[in-house]
Amino acid sequence: MKTKSLLFILLSPLLLLAEPFTIRKLSMQQGLSNSNIVGISQDRQGYMWFATESGLNRFDGHNFRVYRKNFPTSNSINSNELNQVLADKTDDIIWIATQRTGLNAFNTKTEKFTYFLSDQKNPKSIVTNDVMY
Repeated sequence: MKTKSLLFILLSPLLLLAEPFTIRKLSMQQGLSNSNIVGISQDRQGYMWFATESGLNRFDGHNFRVYRKNFPTSNSINSNELNQVLADKTDDIIWIATQRTGLNAFNTKTEKFTYFLSDQKNPKSIVTNDVMY
């Protein structure tokens, strides 16, 4: 019993240093493009990425930024109907699997998209444009 009391007394100051956290509900009211989320990932900078059937969403802890096909420029994600999102752990790339338009790679430093599409004439291309994960 004395050991437990001593341990509690020694660890009590650590409890005061613990950071408080808040669980928040994120929805379309906060800026999410669709309430049907099909994939979630966190990048090296701490941003949360959400794949939906209405585009790619980046959450910075306060606000959403939505990436949609042809928005805001011609360099955009090539589909709004997504299957999955995965943040590369070694590079500043967000990989986005789409339902019918291949694989997208978003460079978070340059904010440019690169597309990987199926091409039956090219044996080095991806096998299908419906990328699942």
